[in-house]
Amino acid sequence: MKLFLDTNVLIDFILERPLFYQPAAMIVSYAAERKIEVCVSALSVVTANFICVERCKMPLDVYRRKMDFLRNVIEISSIDSSDIYNSYDSNWKDFEDGVQYFSAIRAEVDYLVTRNVKDFEESDTKVISTDQACELL
Repeated sequence: MKLFLDTNVLIDFILERPLFYQPAAMIVSYAAERKIEVCVSALSVVTANFICVERCKMPLDVYRRKMDFLRNVIEISSIDSSDIYNSYDSNWKDFEDGVQYFSAIRAEVDYLVTRNVKDFEESDTKVISTDQACELL
């Protein structure tokens, strides 16, 4: 099984957000054990750095340790012009969610995992919550 993690799930894991960390950690743990494949978009990695380090003031060395761990566990899917234009042309309510969606489609994932399933109502692929992902595992 291959899961694509939305940016919010990646940030939940890195920041260990109290209400959301456990499901994110379980997913990452399964990936670390090579029981599943997990990918995130390149855009998510950039956004996570900004949110964690700049906005939430996470020390850079702590962020880097977490990313050093994750780089051995997750795949980073690219964002290319087709993802940008497909999101733009499809009139997604949230442009960034559309970019994530089209990146996930190109990565040929089984599920897109997010805390905000309603943000992906336009999706033709299976979109599940972190709790639903944990139930599948």
